[in-house]
Amino acid sequence: MTGALVAVAVAVAIAVASAPATGAAPPPGGGATTSPSGVPVVAALAAGEHQSCGLLGDGRVSCWGENDRAQLGLGDEEHRGDDPGEMGAHLLTVDLGTGRTATAVTIGNEHMCALLDDGSVKCWGRNDFGTLGLGDREWRGDEPGEMGDALPTVDLGTGRTATAVAAGRYHTCALLDDGTVKCWGDNGEGELGLGDTTDRGDQPGEMGDALPAVDLGTGRTATAITAGRSHVCVQLDDGSLKCWGYNRSGQLGLGDDEFRGDEPGEMGDALPTVDLGTGRTVSSLVAGGLHTCALLDGGAVKCWGYNTFGQLGLGGGGYRGDQPNEMGDSLPEVDLGTGREAVAFAPGAVHTCALLDDASVRCWGANDEGQLGLGDTSDRGDNPGEMGDALPAVDLGTGRAATALSARGSTCALLDDGTARCWGGNLDGRLGLGDEEARGDQPGEMGDALPPVAVSGDGVTGRVTGAPGGVLPGALVAILDPADFSLDGGAVANDDGRYTTPVPAGAHLAYALGPTDDHQPGFLGAPDLLAVGGGLTVIGDGELEARTGAVTGTVTDATSGAPVAGAYALALDPGTGAIERGAPADASGSFTLAGLQPGSHLVAYLDRSGAHDARFSGGVPDPGSATAVTVAAGGATVADAALPARPALPGGTALTGRVRGASAPHSLVVALRADDLSFARAALTNPTGGYGLAVPAGRYLLGVVDTTGAHRFEWFDDRAADGLAQATPVVSPATVDLEPDAAVGSVAGTVADRDGAPVAGAWVVVVRPSGVAGTAVTAADGTYGIDGLPPDNYRAAFVHPASGARVYWPAAPTYEDGAVFVVGAGSVSGLNAELDVTGGAP
Repeated sequence: MTGALVAVAVAVAIAVASAPATGAAPPPGGGATTSPSGVPVVAALAAGEHQSCGLLGDGRVSCWGENDRAQLGLGDEEHRGDDPGEMGAHLLTVDLGTGRTATAVTIGNEHMCALLDDGSVKCWGRNDFGTLGLGDREWRGDEPGEMGDALPTVDLGTGRTATAVAAGRYHTCALLDDGTVKCWGDNGEGELGLGDTTDRGDQPGEMGDALPAVDLGTGRTATAITAGRSHVCVQLDDGSLKCWGYNRSGQLGLGDDEFRGDEPGEMGDALPTVDLGTGRTVSSLVAGGLHTCALLDGGAVKCWGYNTFGQLGLGGGGYRGDQPNEMGDSLPEVDLGTGREAVAFAPGAVHTCALLDDASVRCWGANDEGQLGLGDTSDRGDNPGEMGDALPAVDLGTGRAATALSARGSTCALLDDGTARCWGGNLDGRLGLGDEEARGDQPGEMGDALPPVAVSGDGVTGRVTGAPGGVLPGALVAILDPADFSLDGGAVANDDGRYTTPVPAGAHLAYALGPTDDHQPGFLGAPDLLAVGGGLTVIGDGELEARTGAVTGTVTDATSGAPVAGAYALALDPGTGAIERGAPADASGSFTLAGLQPGSHLVAYLDRSGAHDARFSGGVPDPGSATAVTVAAGGATVADAALPARPALPGGTALTGRVRGASAPHSLVVALRADDLSFARAALTNPTGGYGLAVPAGRYLLGVVDTTGAHRFEWFDDRAADGLAQATPVVSPATVDLEPDAAVGSVAGTVADRDGAPVAGAWVVVVRPSGVAGTAVTAADGTYGIDGLPPDNYRAAFVHPASGARVYWPAAPTYEDGAVFVVGAGSVSGLNAELDVTGGAP
């Protein structure tokens, strides 16, 4: 199909040079990859105290729950899973870097770490103690541009890779490929096992080869590792266990409550192994918050440490392992029921769960939030008669069996159908069910009534970038049906340019609109058909072609060549002299004037201090003889300037005031001497529009420049750029407020459904004859606003990507039938719309 085509699903008229034939099969490669068919949606789970993560079958990681410490690694601090529409294909996966996937994920208190497919480790979240192992205390993942390739891997030492990672409260440990163990982060209780209490990883030069390995004893190496709140345990190559760190509750299993690893001489051969009983061997071990459990030969489980809530499963509340003669043969096995053995277990913060040999799950310990999954809040295991056959199995649903467990604040089980179900406390959405209601603390909440966690789903995910590079936050991505270009889904790119949206399985096209008119709308992926099914389809970074260009350059002193501190560059329309853009030079004198339309421009250069004469492009002192600079879309034209030095004017008096209006924080106030019109000084306004110029007493002409081009250049008092002869002089000292006239307009309004209720998340797209001019997404109350629109004729479209509903202002079913409206300088055009969000598109 060739020729002009109206992409009705995104509600804009755009000429498309070529589109794929309706019903065509996806081309080879297709620019997209899908999750391997047949693999579970979730391959592994990790439950934290306040958040959870799923390791997907294709090696990507999805996390949900609390995020006020950046622990979800999504470039913001917004919780996920506590509101509807945040899970499944709506949930962004963690950006691990180009080509990288995860093989394991671990959750600390407020940080997370992933073991990657190449044996490297990446950590993100809170980093107050060097928990992330990056040689500083800066959090990662709470701001755009901190994840992916920008997130460094942890330096484990020359040639070293990791085989396992364990995260504690504020510390992290890695089991390396040579069987050694390295730990970093908080070390207040000796949890790093280095014979002191000095944190590691929070200062440069502390990681890599400079970070000592933990001394495990002569000839000993580790085969498994686990971390509790502030302690660490390892399984050694001879099958024995060693633990170090915090021990006030006996969680180290050494018959006392003395910390280990916080003083010299406590590690290595001096650190005793944990006595688990005569002839017993260990299959696996996991640390809870303040207790530790081991799975022994024959499927038996033994737990020791903190036991206030019965989390050791011994029918009483006393600690074990903090007094002599409590370990070894004296430590009872947990009674799992007649004939039952454990195949895996998961200690939580104050409770413990076991996966039994019949694929059932039993939990004991604290139950204040329903984390035992028994439909009440009664603790189990803290009194006699509560364990064994008396302890009910967790109802996982009709015909369902568990294959893996994870626990911390809540509990999660991976089931035999590849789904995950979580129960317990749900503050901040840690259960991933779209609310903050606990599950398992009331009757009727478990079994078939407990929804599976939508960790992933059929959909499309990717990143929108814009030529000549850089991400495009706020871009609108529409997923289209290739048969009729109707809308199958849509999303708004976040601050990292990333997006994800659920769409039904099948073939689709992806189309993106930039948030401004700086980029051309276009297809993502060439346009190639995207085969969606079996999980999220990943589109490679989709780059929109630039519609605007830039002028770059350096401002220097004409004699010395030194950069001019305080230099400022202005782009002007060569026909009208109107200011288009302004930008300050940095310390090296370099500047960039971005967002310029292709074509000819003039550039003015001035030294705000007044110590240099102003110049125009071509090195001339007046605009009439200036050389035009040609700008190409997507390009950057170099236009340097050399300013002749002159004696700077002394200070003495002050011209102060405020620039009022929308231009206030983006304005440049220029002062000319009234007697000879020579440039005196210039100053940028502060965030509230205030300015100050130190000049000699005398008469001055003041002009104000909006460096964004949103307001006209004016001389005081209300004189146009060409009205210098009529400008009113100001006698310094004086206080003068300036208020330039607007050069652009706005549209604003409300989108509601047919019952008058506000519609949140609707797209608003305004189009002028030259193309898309601006976009917006409606807020929770249905309102929107689009500023910075040049005076022109426009049409507007309103689209609700969740339902596919669309309308063209004022109430037309097609773009051509929509009405034209005029935006004037300084005006606000009120455009309201009604969308049938239940019936879909008209």
